[in-house]
Amino acid sequence: MSSPIFGIRRAECLAELNACIVEAETSTSAKAVTTMILTATGFDTSEVLQGLWADMDALATLRDVRRSFLV
Repeated sequence: MSSPIFGIRRAECLAELNACIVEAETSTSAKAVTTMILTATGFDTSEVLQGLWADMDALATLRDVRRSFLV
């Protein structure tokens, strides 16, 4: 039996965290592909790239949280 963490069982918390990571990975990949297409067509993507880097930072943070959660 899992011990509660703030009223949520550990397994449920980890499952939710994994779902967030998958969603962030999918979103970041789609944005990266869109940015490459826009860049290839000559659009200024500097603002889009800033947002993409922020999304990648958030994804890295989620992965760090998951790693620490598994220890």
